[in-house]
Amino acid sequence: EGGLHTLCLLDIKVHELNFDEMIQTGKPVYMPPTFMKASLAASQLLEIEERRKDGACSPDRPAVALARVGAKDQVIVSGTLERLSRSDVDDVLGAPLHSLIVCGELHDLEKEFFEHFNIDNRKARED
Repeated sequence: EGGLHTLCLLDIKVHELNFDEMIQTGKPVYMPPTFMKASLAASQLLEIEERRKDGACSPDRPAVALARVGAKDQVIVSGTLERLSRSDVDDVLGAPLHSLIVCGELHDLEKEFFEHFNIDNRKARED
């Protein structure tokens, strides 16, 4: 609604207690950090859409997946939510932190950038 884009800052779990280990050892034991990947976020949005059927996150909705924004090795790819839900997206993005933008209405300039960063055109650009 309104044609606006939505930025999804993906889940980071750090300093989470491992209650099973804590019960066994009697001391606080923490699990290793985990970071949500862009493909999982896209998949979860599609699962929610499947249940709710409100059209907000249809499989053909344009989206942009990003990794390590602002770093020298940042990566940006675009595609539909369905395309970005595939596991090969995480291989392209690499290490965390990942973010996901669910696009609303795209301006002509945004459409050009969307095509430029399209994940399926990436290999052709690299060759």
